[in-house]
Amino acid sequence: MFGRVVHCDWSLHARGRWMAAAHRGLDGAWQASGPDPVPDPAALARDLAASAEAVPTLAAFDFPIGFPAGFGARTGFGDFPAALDAIGRGEWPELFDVASVPGEVGARRPFYPARPGGTRLGHLLDGHGVASVADLVRACERAGPDSGPAGCMFWTLGAKQVGKAALLGWRDVIVPARRAGARLWPFDGDFATLAGQGGLVLAESYPADAYGQIGVSVRSKRDRGLRASLAPRLLDWAAARDIRPDAGLAAAMLSGFPPGTGGDDGFDAVLGLLAAVAVARGERPAGPPETQAMRLWEGWILGKRPGRDGG
Repeated sequence: MFGRVVHCDWSLHARGRWMAAAHRGLDGAWQASGPDPVPDPAALARDLAASAEAVPTLAAFDFPIGFPAGFGARTGFGDFPAALDAIGRGEWPELFDVASVPGEVGARRPFYPARPGGTRLGHLLDGHGVASVADLVRACERAGPDSGPAGCMFWTLGAKQVGKAALLGWRDVIVPARRAGARLWPFDGDFATLAGQGGLVLAESYPADAYGQIGVSVRSKRDRGLRASLAPRLLDWAAARDIRPDAGLAAAMLSGFPPGTGGDDGFDAVLGLLAAVAVARGERPAGPPETQAMRLWEGWILGKRPGRDGG
């Protein structure tokens, strides 16, 4: 069983990366703290892997971890971990380089565009040889009972673009942590098995879905007054699950996460943490029954319930 849960709200830029953590005490209660700025990603990977040797740790990150199954099949690899191990070297030296022009888009350079200006979604679809953006979306990115749809990871423009941040997270956190012995859910095993094996387990989160998992409606996470108004409900929800925020975290929640605690990024870090602890406690399933596509290529968002269409 996990003794620690860490949740990182992620961004391409360091100022937008915040984390919160909870430790399970001898009495079974969880002591929660944060939010704090995420350290250098490489240092974070080292610290998580090293400390998990003594305290089994679940670390969840707010960026996609997986490929759409259709795209995965075109890569020539057997599964996402195999592709991940090859990214940036061998046959995939350019995957970390986002395509600048339509002609560069393809299986070895799937992310587009590097910058705005003269670009359109059709360029991405043509480069991938697909008819619709739905062909480039994982099942877990579709709308579910607790959240709307996430964006397509390969399209790197707009409010929901996460591709560039995901590439940074894969390169600087996931790959080095796996080389240090971390395992990746659900690719390396079902959640219960991984939880019982000790060490570091990495998973994907989505704060917008965590809101629904906790049972709160967030019209605008950038509204500090709204964030503060949710604090009593969040604290009650946590108390009912033996999650005990320390004084600093409680103060941040009650004051609506002022800038020194990350603002809306700190808010997302903490709500993602609360939802992840609920999964670690066994209160909420980590995901739906695993399918071949989920286990080999697509992964799943921690704690998300599937929608009617499987998302």
